Amino acid sequence: MKVDPDEIRRLPTGSAWVIRRGRAAKVAVERAPSTGGALLPEPMLLDPPLERVEVAMPREISYLDEED
Repeated sequence: MKVDPDEIRRLPTGSAWVIRRGRAAKVAVERAPSTGGALLPEPMLLDPPLERVEVAMPREISYLDEED
C-alpha cells in the first residue's frame, strides 16, 4: 500500500491522495469563490417555430379508377 487507509479517511474535504506510476502525492483543491446567484443566459431558439400549413385535398383520385 502506498497510503494507509486510515490516513485517507482523515483527509479534510477538498484533499486527496493521487497515486501514479507507483508514486503518491497529497493534493488539496481550493473551492472557487462564490459569485452569488449566477444566472444562466436566456435560451435561444434553434429553429423557427412551426407554422400551420393547410392544403386542399382533391375530392377524388382519378388514377385509382379502374380502366375498361
